[in-house]
Amino acid sequence: SEQPLGSPPLLLLFPTSELTNITVGGGYGKGEGQYCVDQPSGLEAFAGDSVTFPCSFVFPRTVTGITNVAIILHAGGGNYCGARIYNSGYGNTTQGYQGRVSLVGDPWTRNGTITLTNVTTSDIKSYCCRVRLLIPNKETEQWQNGRGTWLTQIHCQVEKSSGPKTNPSVFINCLWALLDWPCWVSHRASPAKLTGSLYCPYTYGP
Repeated sequence: SEQPLGSPPLLLLFPTSELTNITVGGGYGKGEGQYCVDQPSGLEAFAGDSVTFPCSFVFPRTVTGITNVAIILHAGGGNYCGARIYNSGYGNTTQGYQGRVSLVGDPWTRNGTITLTNVTTSDIKSYCCRVRLLIPNKETEQWQNGRGTWLTQIHCQVEKSSGPKTNPSVFINCLWALLDWPCWVSHRASPAKLTGSLYCPYTYGP
């Protein structure tokens, strides 16, 4: 039977999640529903912002003697999980991601959540969370989500309209790729929910 998880805080911007899982390398007794990694199918982020990839997992109670739980993050184009970019077990991060990837979950509580900072256009990829259990005198147990989380970067273009400096408005035009509305934008004001391009009140500062 599976060992249930708690309810770690998740930044879920898409309601669906993918439960397609792949077992990797050696191991014993792996069956559907026994080893599982849960990730949302997609997340959105603005350039320069941080994004958190929720990653929760379960495995059979019969797996004992664990001495280390490592979370490994892979990234690739399309639905391909791609190459490893981070390994929490060794603290290794590949070039291009150094200083930007960190484990924020506690793997010992079945939480492998990872944060990526300073998002750029080159980060638009699929991110797959892999779990690796180190068990002395046994083969390493490892499995991952088969589809991962697709990261979309939101591009918002802000243009000031003409008018008094104390009470102008701005035109906000959101450009997107594989992006589902609604999106939320904030610029020195309360967040505004967009359903397309619109004008909205804005306090123009110096």
